[in-house]
Amino acid sequence: MVLQFGGRLVSKRLGQYIDSGDWQHYWLVDPLAVPLDPSLRCTLRLQAPVNTYTHALKKAAVEQTVTPAAFGWADALKGASQRYLSAVKTQYTALSELSLAANMMDWVPEETALFLGNSLIVRLLDMCGTLPQTATFANRGASGIDGLIATAAGVQQGRQQPLLCVLGDTSLLYDLNSLALLRASEQPIVVLVTNNDGGAIFDLLPVPDGQKDALYRMPHGLDFQHAAAMFGLHYVRPTTLAEAEMACREGLASTGPTLIEIQTPAGDSGEHLKALFAEVRNAALL
Repeated sequence: MVLQFGGRLVSKRLGQYIDSGDWQHYWLVDPLAVPLDPSLRCTLRLQAPVNTYTHALKKAAVEQTVTPAAFGWADALKGASQRYLSAVKTQYTALSELSLAANMMDWVPEETALFLGNSLIVRLLDMCGTLPQTATFANRGASGIDGLIATAAGVQQGRQQPLLCVLGDTSLLYDLNSLALLRASEQPIVVLVTNNDGGAIFDLLPVPDGQKDALYRMPHGLDFQHAAAMFGLHYVRPTTLAEAEMACREGLASTGPTLIEIQTPAGDSGEHLKALFAEVRNAALL
């Protein structure tokens, strides 16, 4: 049985797993009336607020006799997930996109909003990170990456609280002129850009190797130091995970905009993920 709450699933791998299953029951609880069943596996759709449904479900469970065997069914999965996240933090201590994704959410103070772009780093956060209990925003533009800095600036202006914006180098290049909007901020705003010299997210997709650089990854050989200077942003380029943490914490505690650039070799994250997937594939739940 699958019980899904809310809208579209972020994880592609979870979607593929659901798509491959022959589920006896697949219930979708969603307050919106829009169609949402890409796998065509849904057997029951409940249009209701999630809180209303869960409270009713809890009340029904209390009123009925539930055997002890019904509890703890997901403990093995939770334990495996915790061991996996702990292993990533322990194994990847050098500064990389993978270690950044595994650790950076621990650096976000309370009352700090998050804006996540549509780059490889967001996929890594989905696989290796744990999001804090804070307001999180995103914008899926027509091209996937257009207007992300402008949207983050709008979110920060509207909420009037510190904001951390995380995105990739191609996304930032696509909306570079919107850095000018950040100068008006009276609250801390940190733009953390992972620069892997192009579209490294395509390392995870089945694209032809011969055309990967020219048509997909499109390396540019640029950094953002002069862009930060042109728009009057404080600029930091850490070389260690500890330096990245210090820069992020200081930026979120300082008035005005900060641009933090994390440079990683092209293809680095793809190789790390292949090794990590192989390790997880052979792991046991217990």
